[in-house]
Amino acid sequence: MKNNQNIKMENVDTCAAKIVRSQTEYDVELAMAESEPNKVQTTLTYKQTKLNLSRPSIKHTSETKRGYNYTKPCQHSKSKQTAGNERKQTECVASKQDVVSEVPAIVTLPEIRRVLGEEGVTKIVVDLETSSRAEDTEICQIAATDGLDEFNVYIIPKGHITSGASAVNKLWKKRGILYQGEERVNGVYLNEGLSRLVAWLQLRMPCLLIAHNARTFDARHLLNAVAACKQMHEFSQKVLGFSDSLTAFRERFPERKTYAQTTLAKDLLDATYNAHNALDDARMLQKLVSKFISDDLLLKHSFTVSWYRDYLAHSRMTQENFKSLKPLLKAGKVSEGMAMKIARSGLRMNHMEFTYQNGGVENLCGVLTELHEGKPRVTNNKRILADICSFFEENTKVQKVGSPPNEKKS
Repeated sequence: MKNNQNIKMENVDTCAAKIVRSQTEYDVELAMAESEPNKVQTTLTYKQTKLNLSRPSIKHTSETKRGYNYTKPCQHSKSKQTAGNERKQTECVASKQDVVSEVPAIVTLPEIRRVLGEEGVTKIVVDLETSSRAEDTEICQIAATDGLDEFNVYIIPKGHITSGASAVNKLWKKRGILYQGEERVNGVYLNEGLSRLVAWLQLRMPCLLIAHNARTFDARHLLNAVAACKQMHEFSQKVLGFSDSLTAFRERFPERKTYAQTTLAKDLLDATYNAHNALDDARMLQKLVSKFISDDLLLKHSFTVSWYRDYLAHSRMTQENFKSLKPLLKAGKVSEGMAMKIARSGLRMNHMEFTYQNGGVENLCGVLTELHEGKPRVTNNKRILADICSFFEENTKVQKVGSPPNEKKS
């Protein structure tokens, strides 16, 4: 489902609206860095290797380890009298399921991988309509066209279609039957719909899928659905990647104030159409792209399927980490922007708690300031470091070498 300006909503993971804004700024920084690589310096670090969240823990120097034990604290039984008084019970204390024994290596956003220009690649415009604006929205319609042939399938969602979505795409469900406007449509379940799409793409492989706002909307929801139905292998064999026509039109016509598809159609083609029907949207975008966007520009704004899966994994990790930092935010020790930097680096609250428990302020600062390609993992700012450390000083006990954890002297 797209918004009223015909640009699909950015369905970023639902930890908070402000996280969505942070992620959007993150994407903007990447776009700037790509368009002016020699001019723009960002705080983001891009690495050519595939994202690997299971890398070994970081190497600590003898200086940062000094006087403290980095091994997992041994578990001692506690008496009933001392159990409730060992330390303050705060939100930062990890649950038994979240206990960690090491600090993860610095995690960086994987460097974007473009689709390479190859002979015989079929350019296919795709469009989706969905059941809501939420991150876990379900696909209700998939349409595609290569300019000669067309594909269209309606998907019966498991959940309900929100009134907001229905007001835009006219889709609604009653007693398991899907309707568009007043007409009943022949819907199938997601797995069957995706199987039909893959079969249609197979006749045109290798394919480059083009969508308006692909990176934020279409690619995200389509790949999430493909993965959920365990069809990623088959899909990846047919599809090389995606190209985002929204960012391509922004580069092609930088003077424009809006890039909504309906507005582009009106201004550039003097055309109107039945917007928010996926098939009609795909038909119109195919006309716009074929007339105004070159193949080179499409490739410049492309990304491979494998990279986008890594990107989504990094995004999910970041937002899960961000959620864990709620106690720091609630205590006013960090800003949302700083919490996002901590989360992007691969750190959760329990990682920092473990670090402080096994080395105090010196150890925690060592992790936060650890250099990667000449830049600190999180920050070198002394005031920010002091604020973060003060939270753990107030709520967490330090475990020194030779001292059993969580045990008070009588």
